[in-house]
Amino acid sequence: MRESYCTRTYLSDFQTLFGLRFMGMNVHQLVNLPDKALNIGPFWIPSCFTLEDLNGSIASLVHGTRHAAMQICSSVSAFLTLPVKLTSLNVNDPVRIFFVKRCLLVVLDM
Repeated sequence: MRESYCTRTYLSDFQTLFGLRFMGMNVHQLVNLPDKALNIGPFWIPSCFTLEDLNGSIASLVHGTRHAAMQICSSVSAFLTLPVKLTSLNVNDPVRIFFVKRCLLVVLDM
């Protein structure tokens, strides 16, 4: 593994080349970089788009800068209890009809 040898050689000379001041966590992480590349493949292959999209959804639950965690918990709790509350409504209730139509539109847009 030529890559591993080159990386280790570079890291062993790093302090001499750049000084102890620049020996940080990133330098330490480079030790395992060649092995990780062999295990998971090129670094552009694993995608974080799904997680980034989820972060965007969570961020939209927060309004303002205070009590963000409480706002997220409250919004998620309300969202998770909607189906339970929906079953307590009559079939012809306008709120239930609106909710069902809205859910169908969201599902169809996906």
